[in-house]
Amino acid sequence: MSKWRPHIYRAGAKKAAVEPSIIDAAVDIGKIVISKHSNVPPVFSLGHLAHLSGAPYPYLRGIVERQYDPYNIFTIRKRNPKAGFRTICVPSPPLMQLQRWVVDRVLNYGSPHSASTAFAPESKVLDAAEPHAGCRWLVKVDIQNFFESVSEIAAYRVFHDQFGFQKLVSFEMARLCTRQGSSSAFRSRSRWMAGWRRYTDIPSYGKANIGHLPQGAPTSPMLANLSVRAMDDRLQTIAESESLTYTRYADDLFFSTTARKYTRKEAGVLITKIYVVLRAHGFSPNTSKTSVSPPGARKLVVGLAVDGERPRLRREFKQALRMHLHHCRRDVAAHAERRKFSAIAGLQNHLRGLLSYAKQIEPDYGARMMEEFNEIEWPI
Repeated sequence: MSKWRPHIYRAGAKKAAVEPSIIDAAVDIGKIVISKHSNVPPVFSLGHLAHLSGAPYPYLRGIVERQYDPYNIFTIRKRNPKAGFRTICVPSPPLMQLQRWVVDRVLNYGSPHSASTAFAPESKVLDAAEPHAGCRWLVKVDIQNFFESVSEIAAYRVFHDQFGFQKLVSFEMARLCTRQGSSSAFRSRSRWMAGWRRYTDIPSYGKANIGHLPQGAPTSPMLANLSVRAMDDRLQTIAESESLTYTRYADDLFFSTTARKYTRKEAGVLITKIYVVLRAHGFSPNTSKTSVSPPGARKLVVGLAVDGERPRLRREFKQALRMHLHHCRRDVAAHAERRKFSAIAGLQNHLRGLLSYAKQIEPDYGARMMEEFNEIEWPI
């Protein structure tokens, strides 16, 4: 898609006999947007957004007004059975179409903080682990309910402050990327109940409960990333003041040092400072997942071992991969059935994904395992 250009827009609007004052106002708005991100197209109204994305306007208007919940809700068990279940919200097809347009044409051009290593074009797991390679101490802090803690107000600020969209359009885009959800103790806090007062001339937009980012929407990861730039700034400042390295992979915060004189007491003070920053930005730390790894202890960042010169695959990962390849060499069909794959092709694709990941992290090892994979007699 070509970039939006004021002179082309003006010429087209004149041909369509649009009033000069409206053309001038639209061009002024458009210039603000492209001055921030030249590849992002201006959006002048909800109707214009519907036209650009191909989603039906009446349906989008109903979502903005919170007339219905356009998400299919289901739960999946977390990797740790003791951690319970994760709620996934999948947008309806028209809303999914709109949100994918927002990702492709808007959010992809955002600028997350340099410490953020997830949910951005061309970001890799390795980016989160490499800065911590060779560390002696590693502090990890996990954010609880990361997406659900990002309000529609924070989403509004991303669209308005970072992309330059007008206030009403930013509000409508924020509503289209958030979900009101059910009442809960978490969302009964005052910051969720403030309500919007700036759009009183559109009474149907007034709702008491503030929405949040739903886990499962394509827009949520990037919006969450962009909404916490100020928080990342504060955490980066803390890290630099203490000669630490800081990275964030989604809701996982990592701080490390190679210093020999660092102590557990200093790590405890650091954790207190991190908690203060998180709470100031509306997040709650998952205290049960906070960990301090001293010299001699195993150190993992996003599942990769970082206590050597470069990140490595975990022993458990390699053992599982070898187990799969061993049993596939003996009897592919029996192994697929034992591992509860519905088809052999599913097992094959699963292993391809593991091998691709292995080659990213340890190229030589990944290449050797790929050779073994290619030697397996896969049924046609």
